[in-house]
Amino acid sequence: MNNSPFISVITPTFNAAQTLIACIESVASQTYPYFEHWIIDGLSTDNTMEIVKEYASKYTHLKYVSEKDTGIYNAMNKGISLSKGDWLYFLGADDRLYGNSVLSDIFEKSINEDIGVIVGDIIINFANHTHSYKSTKFDKYFFAGESIYHQAILMSKKVFEVAGNFDESYKICADTKMEYEAFRFGFQYLYVDIIIASYSGTGISSDSKYIDLTRNERVRIIQHIFETCTNNEKKILADNSKKFIKIWLSEVLSYGLGFYSIYKSLVQTDKNLKKAFKRIFYNKNFWLANSSESGAFTNLQKGSILIGLLQVFFLCIKEKRFFYYLKNSIYWLKVRFFT
Repeated sequence: MNNSPFISVITPTFNAAQTLIACIESVASQTYPYFEHWIIDGLSTDNTMEIVKEYASKYTHLKYVSEKDTGIYNAMNKGISLSKGDWLYFLGADDRLYGNSVLSDIFEKSINEDIGVIVGDIIINFANHTHSYKSTKFDKYFFAGESIYHQAILMSKKVFEVAGNFDESYKICADTKMEYEAFRFGFQYLYVDIIIASYSGTGISSDSKYIDLTRNERVRIIQHIFETCTNNEKKILADNSKKFIKIWLSEVLSYGLGFYSIYKSLVQTDKNLKKAFKRIFYNKNFWLANSSESGAFTNLQKGSILIGLLQVFFLCIKEKRFFYYLKNSIYWLKVRFFT
């Protein structure tokens, strides 16, 4: 009797014709025999579905549905419902499995019953360079400040049966929330020293246009974690959140967006978070390292005036150009209030 787990690879698509063939072929080339590949299409208007149908006629493991959806997590949830796999893997249409033995290498040994998440490594392809990402250090508290790329993760179907599907109220970070839920509901994580996928670093979660939305969703996740943890865990979580707070503040300094809304929703969540925030906010070296001319003037024009003035102060200390920053600060405040 065969006890090898069945794997479902799920790929949401919308107008993905330019990259989809490489994705499909990377799955089709797997030496592991027990898998299916679901294409969940959102009524593409290019020739995505022509490609899918052509390859589905060649590969019996390739299945598809094309119908209106409400976003990527709605498509991923459809894939969960349609899939027959013991393990699920979500592969972007512009990503591909790294080699033809990825699934065989992962499942060559039996996986313990208490394992709910398998985590490996990925190669990230940015516009001008590639970067290897290793996911070796994580625990329940990890997700208060960081996340694991979903292309590096396979999840047991049992996780979704216990924790529910992806939260569709999130547009970018529902996979991070699900990663935490797996821990919260008692599933174990297993790290495998295998490169699972080659991942495109140009997707929506990497788009600078969505920085503010991503940041707000990360805050929601941190709030959710604090709501579902014990009092003894909150200090550890606050320490882990420092990395996120530092990134968020540096983005506020650079882009001039979202200071007060994030401060109110994040820092007022817990007294330990407030302490973590203060340790960063009142650190002179942080301001000296992260203040920029463009960020300061953007904040003065349309962001937080307080943040903008603090940046100007530290830029004057660092660059010794007092009259330059005074003149331009007055200019951008006039733009803000009189135009």
